[in-house]
Amino acid sequence: MFFDGAFGTYYHEITGKDEPCEFANLYAPEKVLYIHRQYIQAGAKAIRTNTFGVNSMLCQTQEEMQELIKAGYELGCAAAKESGAKVFADIGYIDSEEAEKEYLQIANIFLDCGAKYFIFETQAEYEPFVKAIAAIKERCAEAVIIVSFAVMPDGYTKKGLYYKDLIYAAA
Repeated sequence: MFFDGAFGTYYHEITGKDEPCEFANLYAPEKVLYIHRQYIQAGAKAIRTNTFGVNSMLCQTQEEMQELIKAGYELGCAAAKESGAKVFADIGYIDSEEAEKEYLQIANIFLDCGAKYFIFETQAEYEPFVKAIAAIKERCAEAVIIVSFAVMPDGYTKKGLYYKDLIYAAA
């Protein structure tokens, strides 16, 4: 499946703004739609919601997190509607003591929006999102879940986990 490219990089390129692009879901939805549509026109058959960085480190409140995720999912769906592209709920790496709880909260917000496709993107470890994956599968048995890990050239993540161990754990 051919995916879109780096949303944040494209957003910063066309706007020149340094703020987190996820806030554009609420304050500049036309820019979010434009970027999604550009990737679809370029041939992407799957797009990721503009929610990679949405977590407690970005958001002041749970309500703000929910608003950004909901708006990001709705914009992705609106952009993909005519093309038939799949919309993946994009959940970025969370490096906190509460990561397991946050992954579960974020997954549930997406599920409440109707998401069926998920990507846990640029992860450095496996354990914190295991419960979220189980919850997704429990609520939506037909869900498609992709996990990508960020590994340095030496084969280790920033958490010191070796790529072969992550592949084994994820299988």
